[in-house]
Amino acid sequence: MVIGSDTTHDTGNFRYDLAFIGAAGIDPITKEIYTVSIETAACKKAAMNNSVKSVLLIDSSKFTQRGFCYFASSDEFDQIISDSLPESAHNIDHLRIK
Repeated sequence: MVIGSDTTHDTGNFRYDLAFIGAAGIDPITKEIYTVSIETAACKKAAMNNSVKSVLLIDSSKFTQRGFCYFASSDEFDQIISDSLPESAHNIDHLRIK
């Protein structure tokens, strides 16, 4: 992934129908979504802010994983898609996972 201030600026110049966003982790209790760096957080936020709909793509291994940098709440996504629910799937019904 190319990152940095130029990338964030350029990402903000485009308009998207759908933004598919990945993440380093998700806390199902606080609904916090994490990424690995401040630079990637800024790029992801720029894409989300300029899209009609935002979709979080996250694999089940990322549930209960905290990343370095918080960038969004799960409420900011129109949809969350995962390969499966984690084994400890209690307290995640409010996340609207497909």
